[in-house]
Amino acid sequence: PCDCFPESWGLKPPVTEESFESVPAGSANAFSPNAVELVAGEFVCEDSALMGGMIIVEDAEDMKNEKSCDVRCQEANCNYFWEGEIMSVKQCRLYSECNMLVREVGAQGSLK
Repeated sequence: PCDCFPESWGLKPPVTEESFESVPAGSANAFSPNAVELVAGEFVCEDSALMGGMIIVEDAEDMKNEKSCDVRCQEANCNYFWEGEIMSVKQCRLYSECNMLVREVGAQGSLK
């Protein structure tokens, strides 16, 4: 959950308009903000940090749901996730930690 400013602060400094508008109205800041992209392209986290040691290959149904990797991460309580394609195969990787970025040639995706 978000550890944010009180809604009662409104649009007064130090609250920015972008931050204020990202808080769902009436949520009392009890929400999970959208994932932030850390790096894009051929970079993933180290294999030893993969949760369950598994790479999830997404099927056609998963591909319809843009947030399926994000949802899987929330359900598994992961700290980071990578979603993208390797050799035209869509993948989702859930990580418990990410101490090192690893370049994986042929990968194209986003680490969040």
